[in-house]
Amino acid sequence: MSHLYSLRKFGDERMIYTAEIVNGLVVRVLVVDTVEWAPTVLGGTWVQCKMDGSIRGCYPAPGYLYDSVLDVFTPSPEIE
Repeated sequence: MSHLYSLRKFGDERMIYTAEIVNGLVVRVLVVDTVEWAPTVLGGTWVQCKMDGSIRGCYPAPGYLYDSVLDVFTPSPEIE
């Protein structure tokens, strides 16, 4: 079994956040050491995000929607 260990501290600007996308829906958000880690180790579709919302509109949570045409995350109507 593979484990991810990180020496980075929460809030470290070098932390990389990535959201797993299934059928346009965010199912989980992870902190990883490299952009390639999640798709390589876990498979699937992953999109980088930032806690300050400076890319892709906002910081997503499970249940948010991802529009691949506009390249943005949005809260689903049920979350708002």
